[in-house]
Amino acid sequence: MLKEKNEVLDKKEKRKFILLLILFCSVLIVNEAVAQNIPITELTKNKYALQNLKLALSSDNCGVKRSAIYMIGRYKIAEGEIILENMLHTEKDPCTKVFIMLVLLELNEQKGLGALKDLAKNELNEDIIKTATHIFYEHLLNDFEFTDEKR
Repeated sequence: MLKEKNEVLDKKEKRKFILLLILFCSVLIVNEAVAQNIPITELTKNKYALQNLKLALSSDNCGVKRSAIYMIGRYKIAEGEIILENMLHTEKDPCTKVFIMLVLLELNEQKGLGALKDLAKNELNEDIIKTATHIFYEHLLNDFEFTDEKR
């Protein structure tokens, strides 16, 4: 009798656990889908945060620069989009340019994506032109799929 009671309790606990897991996953999915770019002042109370980010982006150290670019994309820092657009035209390293393009795709702002389109028209490096074109095309596909899901 006691064994049967424990089995029933185990089944109820498993159901609760599965339900909580499904709920947790759905919250994560919804949170990621509606994430918007936020000002850096909402992420940190440090008054020098934006200044430090700009300093890291202008660094000669490639690792520091790429880490700052990553942070902009990871935390969707709104002020970073304008800085990255400017960097897209002045950056010499092709790998860093590609990384900037991917972060602009992640930020998903029309002005930044327009900068990709301009880069594809004005760039001299053939690989950068192809990459910018493919990234912009990816944005168009994602945007099209998102509008199809709404219908």
